[in-house]
Amino acid sequence: MSARGTVRARTRALDQLLEAEPLAEAQVERLASELGAPGRIMVAVAYAKRGRLRSARAAVEQALGLAPEDAVVIAAAGMVSFVTRDYQLSLERLERAVSKHSGPALRWLTMARDFAARLGWDLEELAALEALCRVESAAPKAHLSTAQLHARRLNWPEALRHVDAALAALPEVATLHMERARLLVELGRRDEALASVARACVFAGESYAFQMEAGLVARRAGGFPAAEAHFERAEALALEQQGALEQGVRLQLEPRFARAEMAAWRGDLDRAANEAEACLVKDPSFASALRLLGAVAYCRGEIDEAERRLLQALALDPKESEARAWLAEIYIGRKDYEAADKQLYSAVADATGYSFPAALLRLWFSFQEQGDKVALAALQEVLAPLSAMDPSYEPVLRAGDAAACLGVTRAALARLGCNRSTVPTEVLGGELRALPPVTGLRYRSRVALQRLRVVGAEEVARTLRELAAEEPELALALCHLGELELWMGDYEAARRTLRATLAIQRRTRWAWIGLTLIAALLGDPKEGLRLSAEGIEAMGNTIGPAVYAHRGDVQRMAGNLTEAVRDLERSLEMHPRRVAARISYGLVQVALGDERRAREAFEQVQRAAPGLVSDAARELGVVVWGDPEDELALEVVASVLERALVLLRGNRSASSITYVTSDGRLRGCDFGQESSGLHSGDAAALYEARRLALALLDRQGAA
Repeated sequence: MSARGTVRARTRALDQLLEAEPLAEAQVERLASELGAPGRIMVAVAYAKRGRLRSARAAVEQALGLAPEDAVVIAAAGMVSFVTRDYQLSLERLERAVSKHSGPALRWLTMARDFAARLGWDLEELAALEALCRVESAAPKAHLSTAQLHARRLNWPEALRHVDAALAALPEVATLHMERARLLVELGRRDEALASVARACVFAGESYAFQMEAGLVARRAGGFPAAEAHFERAEALALEQQGALEQGVRLQLEPRFARAEMAAWRGDLDRAANEAEACLVKDPSFASALRLLGAVAYCRGEIDEAERRLLQALALDPKESEARAWLAEIYIGRKDYEAADKQLYSAVADATGYSFPAALLRLWFSFQEQGDKVALAALQEVLAPLSAMDPSYEPVLRAGDAAACLGVTRAALARLGCNRSTVPTEVLGGELRALPPVTGLRYRSRVALQRLRVVGAEEVARTLRELAAEEPELALALCHLGELELWMGDYEAARRTLRATLAIQRRTRWAWIGLTLIAALLGDPKEGLRLSAEGIEAMGNTIGPAVYAHRGDVQRMAGNLTEAVRDLERSLEMHPRRVAARISYGLVQVALGDERRAREAFEQVQRAAPGLVSDAARELGVVVWGDPEDELALEVVASVLERALVLLRGNRSASSITYVTSDGRLRGCDFGQESSGLHSGDAAALYEARRLALALLDRQGAA
């Protein structure tokens, strides 16, 4: 038999053995050793498909030991390593393969980018995208992907730069013009945004989705007549295409409802209510329609009916932020401050942008709660947008008379009419007008912090210092700077910054929260608990949601395990996405000797933050994901949880989860990666690794 025939026969035999159940491991080992590195890759793929990740990992190492400089073997190893949860090794191997072999670089670069994107490792994704942007054939798509990544992290200027680069290559692509319009809206360049929407329409075909998107973007840009026209066309297209559209009923209702919302904003409450009722007849689960009915009822003075409708909306969609804003307004009026505070927190957290109405409600709430004191922390969030709304408001706000400031706040809410959206409007001369695109200091500093994962800590710190210098008598930007320093592990700097924050405004809740954790991380958890109590007192004996996660961790470090369990369980009940609280909870269960709960917590952390767990295990040199029969010792569980907290440094966030590896890599963690599709592409990765191995074997036979 020829050499090629021998190789092919052995390959077929190995393939058959790897598909058989049970696996004949002795025969597999003999054939794999005869086929060299490609044979080991085939074995690794087969083990990975069976969920035998420890065995797959060992086969990968054997392959690399046999062919340490072969780019194809290295690339295939990188693909299998992702499936075995060795994420850092996976990206390193793909990067090394690209550097050693220019031929298939585009495919391998794309795979590296895809892996990094699924993990939420933005800087690694950007590195792969930058390389793809230098490949002419891939550049337009890579520029668009880069823009979308920056847009997700609210880095709109850089996103716009990449969209413009894509448009330079593909000037007649409607989706690029629409993407540009969305970014221009975020940047406050409304006229340009409307021009981009019009430009997109020149190149777009007639489709429901496009017309609906054009209407929404035009509405956010303040182009209400254009938005109406697009919504009308979308509704007509939905009727024409209803047989071809999934979710046909809801798609027909969306443009109708969008027009009903604008009717409410204009003060046409009867039309808004009639349209919302009509939507509910066709779809009783339409949460936003229930919210609109609640808003209309509130504006008519029917407060109990408004509350009933709004609660119905939230039962269907707990993320309905406008419903929460309206409920907060109801509860403030009733002086039910605890209920109002809860609704306002969620209204801001769930909003898709800057919620000027929620900020106004927060100021009203603060005045009501604090009596005649000027609520500076709430005032600073609305000072700029209120002044833009009406220049006569600014001197009143600056003067600081509480009663006058409250009057301005109530007047501004009245001018918003039946609109509590992130597109604040008023009616002037019978026409609907969007308010100027001015946001508050809290929002701008929060945006700066959200950009951390794509721009790095230095740029974020510089932006926050600039914002703090703009309004030196206001504390929020400085507080966010302290939060950033805490996340980066610069605890002394964070302590100085947060103390400076309190010197400006003692009632800054997060400054107390941060100082609580800093004291514990610097070795004095008892001082941390003292600071927590002092902060709660300073905040009028109210406890914000973030207190529980931070104080619970400090209670753990102080050895107060019962108190730690209480705080951490409360934190996780309020915010299941708070990974650090779940890690700390697992460590408390280890300390209490409750192995079942400790392992449950660890498994939840594995599912929620596999990238973080993988990095923690890699730094410790332990295996977390093994073969089905493997069981982790409780000591390993505890050590990985402890290391994960070290990597998180001072980040205990529920929404902006970052960590820093021991070699200084800044990484993000998108909660629930496993359930959101982190490994949904494993079959394709393993198929490609096997294909590469077979191609190598074919070449070996030919040689």
